[in-house]
Amino acid sequence: MSVGRKPTPTYLKLVKGTARAGRTPPNEPKPRGNLDTPPPDLSPAELELWNYYKENAPLGLLTNVDREILRMWCGSCALYSRAAADVAKRGPYLKPKRRKVNGRWRYPKPGEETPNPSVWTMNKQALIARGFASELGFSPAARTRIDLSSTLPMTPHGKDEADQKALEFDL
Repeated sequence: MSVGRKPTPTYLKLVKGTARAGRTPPNEPKPRGNLDTPPPDLSPAELELWNYYKENAPLGLLTNVDREILRMWCGSCALYSRAAADVAKRGPYLKPKRRKVNGRWRYPKPGEETPNPSVWTMNKQALIARGFASELGFSPAARTRIDLSSTLPMTPHGKDEADQKALEFDL
């Protein structure tokens, strides 16, 4: 198990101009192909998130290799949304119900409250989603580490496809 910072991908070293022949792995894998169809067992909420992120991710960022990571990201975000809806509906604290303790019924004391389990779920899923956002380049800080200019197809005028489409729609 390695300790310390994650290694910088070779393509980022090339973009920054810090790549050296002796420090780059000679057989580093290079994923090919754009992300295609979503997994068939996604829930409707996860499928909606999948389509949104696939449509709005920069061209060339997501490949077929990223399919399972994006799937986990969508699942985490969907769980967070469900938990947030539960907290909005029932509140962060719940009134406990009567329960049996040592064969006797225990009734809640007046004003007694217990934390809503959905708050814990929200916090846990937020941490998980933040990690996936960093891996996939979906956060503002993660986007500063990515430069896709060398991977975007250029038009005859020297602009990438995104710039060309912006010009077509007067953006």
